[in-house]
Amino acid sequence: MIATLQSRQELRRLASAPVMLTCLCVVYSHGGGLPEGRAELYRDTIRWLLAARASTRKDRGYGELRVQEALGMLALAMMGGQKGAKRRELGLKDAAEVIDPVIRGARFDLDPVARINAICEWLRFECEYSGVIEEIGRGQLQFKHLTFQEYLAAAQLASTPNRGWWPIIEARLMELQWRETIDLFPGCLLDATRGTTLDADHLVTQIHQLWPKELRLVRAARITAILSRFAPAFGCARYQPPKELAQRGAEMLAEAEAIFEPEGAATVEEKLRVAAAEAIGLAGDRRLAPERFEENLLDVPGTQVRLGKYPVTVEEFARFVDDAGYEREEFWVDDNGWSMRTHEGWQTPDDWESQLRTPNRPVVGVSWFEAMAYCRWLSAEHPTRRMRLPTVAEWIAAASPDGRRYPWGDQPDPDDTRANFGRHVNAPTPVGIYPAGKGKHGHADLAGNVWEWSLDVYKGITAKMLRVYGQPRIFCGGCYWDEAGGMAAAERFRFRSFFRHVHGGFRVVSEPASP
Repeated sequence: MIATLQSRQELRRLASAPVMLTCLCVVYSHGGGLPEGRAELYRDTIRWLLAARASTRKDRGYGELRVQEALGMLALAMMGGQKGAKRRELGLKDAAEVIDPVIRGARFDLDPVARINAICEWLRFECEYSGVIEEIGRGQLQFKHLTFQEYLAAAQLASTPNRGWWPIIEARLMELQWRETIDLFPGCLLDATRGTTLDADHLVTQIHQLWPKELRLVRAARITAILSRFAPAFGCARYQPPKELAQRGAEMLAEAEAIFEPEGAATVEEKLRVAAAEAIGLAGDRRLAPERFEENLLDVPGTQVRLGKYPVTVEEFARFVDDAGYEREEFWVDDNGWSMRTHEGWQTPDDWESQLRTPNRPVVGVSWFEAMAYCRWLSAEHPTRRMRLPTVAEWIAAASPDGRRYPWGDQPDPDDTRANFGRHVNAPTPVGIYPAGKGKHGHADLAGNVWEWSLDVYKGITAKMLRVYGQPRIFCGGCYWDEAGGMAAAERFRFRSFFRHVHGGFRVVSEPASP
């Protein structure tokens, strides 16, 4: 079981909580293993948690309640349904009103006010005993794990009769905060339909009919990105889309992914590559999936580390934000990071709502302290590795291993197939869309796009400047604002550690963790 937990990131995250580790042990022992699909895993986990308190629930007079259905309605409401904003917590009375339509039983056969109060008392009972929801503060509840909220919302959607789920799925397909619920939905749908494939066929058909007026490449990028996200759930359920749709999907995938290869990128103008890549980012860029983390770390010969293939993206940093990374002091323990975060009131990167609209761009507007906190969080997610920012020497070993002027060589000079520079786009672009500009060892975007924080302190500063401006760190790599000369691998820049630069992001290095 330990080997199973270590092999899957979502299991490691669940197992970090003692109650969840106990639950995983029970699911493992009852089933002779853990389900392959994530939807099935969360289904079995929640079923066991609820079943474990069935007798207590009966003793309290709640034995007739359809608990999972009520919690599913609550989860879907907190996700915002078709139009509302996603919420992490909700007032008890508001929650009671959401689930009121499905609550039955003698204990709730009361006048409207008393009925809502009685439902609130039941919710408090579930907060105390179920392990699925919890009360925080006074009169507020949340799901104990965000994944529970996302899974139960997906399961509730899948059980909606007459395919009433499609309008919500269509409205939320491109939203980063709904990414997990949408990805869990196909597994829930196939589970709810008990082996029949008509609803899954309908889902795939509807996806293929979206955006009929969009440019061909952009449309192909969006559709194939979404279907790629569904593929793991389909595979676990042994579901195959209709042959015609499967063939069309394969053709679209080849067309869309060509923009990440030198030959394909050379045939598509820069603005269209950007549009297609951003469409992939909104729909779900499978290059950045958590399970592909290891393959996105590339060796840097001559060093003991592996360097990220891409700068850290908005989508990747959002996992840190969603996992309460800004609230967990253990990720900010060194270099005065916690006092700086508290003093500045940081809760997210700068201009975060705007950044969420372009998930596969590099994250920007993060201080050196935030970049380091992310690295520590990532190390906790991957216990066998230690993540940190690269030193300048490590960064140079990737960008200019043999003294070359640019990451791709001494010649030619930068153009729009090699780097995002000179304000051609006038913004960061999705990672990896300048494949001709890769470094010798395969690292992308080492020149242009965004400046990247390093671990190194800038030494040439007086004591007076240090007191006024704080410890400066070194930026590497140039950005989209710089002209061609700024693309040289030797380019450096210094900035104060607490500064959040609109042109500045970072990438990580990985090294084996200490015993």
